[in-house]
Amino acid sequence: PLVMLAGLAIFTTLLETIGFVAAATLLFVITAWGLGSRRIVRDLLIGLAVCVAAYFLFAVGLGLRLPIGTVFT
Repeated sequence: PLVMLAGLAIFTTLLETIGFVAAATLLFVITAWGLGSRRIVRDLLIGLAVCVAAYFLFAVGLGLRLPIGTVFT
């Protein structure tokens, strides 16, 4: 549980800097690791796919603007 709490803290800290997709993917990987997964590459790919889909659902489907990050602009 503390690992997942740390992941949430990292997510909120990095959201504006690295953007929603990267921060949420990192949160997914940290949460999966906290729940016992040790397949980092698989978790990274699944997390990236889910977060990209969520980004487009929110951005295109709902018209909401999520942070893309200052690193990538």
